[in-house]
Amino acid sequence: MSRPRGDLRGDATVAAEFWPRVRKTHWCWQWVGPRSHGAVGYGLIQVRGNTGAHRVAYAMTNGAIPAGLVLRHRCDNPSCVRPSHLILG
Repeated sequence: MSRPRGDLRGDATVAAEFWPRVRKTHWCWQWVGPRSHGAVGYGLIQVRGNTGAHRVAYAMTNGAIPAGLVLRHRCDNPSCVRPSHLILG
């Protein structure tokens, strides 16, 4: 059975590209790769096109983001990719 589009759980290729670009701190997991709008923006990674790193982090741990929903950061830190800080809204 195939995964729904956008579900990145178990995708070793994406994980190998993604996790080396994350610096884990005691609170947020900071994306250290490219960002939109320089150092203050959302992390960006090439996964099926230019995609927000926070969206990839969520899809790798929770599956596809349902249509019509967005991700919010509990921590209000756009460069954070810690899955527990990301909530659907």
